[in-house]
Amino acid sequence: MKFTVTAIFSADPRIQLEAEPTDSIKDIKAKIEEIRGYEVERHKILTKGGFACEDEKTLEDYDIVEGSALLFLWQRCLGCEEKRKKKS
Repeated sequence: MKFTVTAIFSADPRIQLEAEPTDSIKDIKAKIEEIRGYEVERHKILTKGGFACEDEKTLEDYDIVEGSALLFLWQRCLGCEEKRKKKS
């Protein structure tokens, strides 16, 4: 059964994601990468209470249901901007 969760970002607008209870946290990160371009390896998902979610676990493992909000923290790559400039 599909349901909707809200992805909250520190600087970007919120987005709504369709999800299944059996979707893994890594699956949700991949959806965010597809929409926003944030690399899966570079962000973390926090649940209510501020607990970091493990990639292998599912939404149902964390009791994430219709209407739940997930906080996304994206880690910037130190030096990545400089590397991009050098390639140009």
